[in-house]
Amino acid sequence: ASGLFFRQKSRETGVFLALGASRAQVRGELYRELGVISLGSCAAGALLGGPLAWILWQAFRLAVVDTEEMRLVFDPRAYVFSLAFSAFVIVMMFLLGSRSVKRTNIIDIVQESHPYLAQRLEIGRVACTYNRAGIRSQYACAGNAHL
Repeated sequence: ASGLFFRQKSRETGVFLALGASRAQVRGELYRELGVISLGSCAAGALLGGPLAWILWQAFRLAVVDTEEMRLVFDPRAYVFSLAFSAFVIVMMFLLGSRSVKRTNIIDIVQESHPYLAQRLEIGRVACTYNRAGIRSQYACAGNAHL
């Protein structure tokens, strides 16, 4: 998912760089956006994780087994693991974002966005080569006709 996100962002980065923004400005904007998305999704996961676990537990009790010995207990220490994993994911997203801004090449973005431009350039080169060859052959034929 992050690969798709950063591919889309690389297009935006290329546009901003083409308009004159510095890489530091683009990186700052990307960090702000990553921060909002990361913290929002981690908060939503922390808030919705408990109720989702309870719903799944109730479904398990209905479908598989329901005994008094099996009870669902929430331990606050479990949030330490969730917090550590969230911090790891956020740090990796920021590192990937920084790498994405560093590696962005405006020419590659334009060619990826408009692949037909590269094809048109190649067709133009071939056409120019044929035109030159045609002009040379006509000149050679015209020169031989006057001898």
